[in-house]
Amino acid sequence: MMNLLHWRLLLAVEECGTVTRAAERHGMTQSGASQAIKQMEEALGIALFARDRRQTRPTALGEQVLRKARTMLAELDGIRALADEGRGWLSGRLTVAGFPSLFSRLLARKLDQFRLRHPGLSVLWLDGSDEEIERWLASGQVDIGVVLNPDSDRPTQSLGEDAWLAVLPSGHRLARRHASAPIPGHELADLPFIVATGGCRLHGESVLQTMGMPLRDVRMRVSDWGSALEMARSGAGVTVMPASVLPDPCPGVRAFALADAPPRCFALACSASGAASPQAQALLNWLKPP
Repeated sequence: MMNLLHWRLLLAVEECGTVTRAAERHGMTQSGASQAIKQMEEALGIALFARDRRQTRPTALGEQVLRKARTMLAELDGIRALADEGRGWLSGRLTVAGFPSLFSRLLARKLDQFRLRHPGLSVLWLDGSDEEIERWLASGQVDIGVVLNPDSDRPTQSLGEDAWLAVLPSGHRLARRHASAPIPGHELADLPFIVATGGCRLHGESVLQTMGMPLRDVRMRVSDWGSALEMARSGAGVTVMPASVLPDPCPGVRAFALADAPPRCFALACSASGAASPQAQALLNWLKPP
C-alpha cells in the first residue's frame, strides 16, 4: 500500500544515496525501509532504483516517477500551509468598536455573515464615542475602530458617509417648506437649539461653527440622539443630527438637509495589533465595498 511516508522515503533514498541513510532520516529500520520500497515497486510494476553495494540510484523511469512525486508532495505541503493559515483566521478573538447607529445600519448584517464564514472566530462589538474609540485604538484594546472624518494621510478604509439634517417640530414655521428644500445654517443660528452629540466631538454645533454660523441660543446639551429628538418633537427647540440616526417614520418632526454642510465621513482604522492581525485583515477585506 502506498502512503505519503513511502513517497517521502523514495525521495530520501534519491537524496541520501542509500536506503540505510534514508531510513535513518525517517526513523525507520533499514529492513523496514527496504520492504516499503519493494512494496512500492511491486505496486507500480517497475523498478525504481538500481542497487549496488555502495549506492542506490534511481532508474531512468524511477527519475521520472520521483520528479512527479516531488511535485505532488510540494503541492500537498502548500495545501497544508494554506490550511494552517486558514486556521489562524478561524480561531481567536477580534474586537471592533464603533457607534450604535452605524452598527445597526451598516455593520450588523455583514458581521453576522462574517461570523458564519468563520465560526471559530469570536467577533466582539464595543459601542463607544469617537474619543473612546481613538483611545482604544491607541492602546490596542480593539483591533478595528470606526473613526470620523479621518485625516487624508491616515491609513483607513472608507465605510461611508452621512448627511447632516436639520430637525424641527412639525409645526415650526421653517418646517412648512417642501421636503426637498434644504435649510441654510444661518436660519438655525438664532433659534432655540438642542445640541445632540451622540457622544462624539463631531456634532451639529461643531458643524455649524465650522460653517461660520455659531449658535446663539443653546437651550440644552444631550448625548443621546433619541432624547434630542423627543425634545425637538415637544417643541423645546431645533436640532441637527446625522441622517443615519433618524428613525423612519419619525412623527412629530420634519427633517431637511442642512445646506452646504460637509458630510460626516466614517472609516475603519486598525490599531497596531489589528494591522498585524490576519483576522482583522480578513474582516477588512470582507467589509470592502463591491
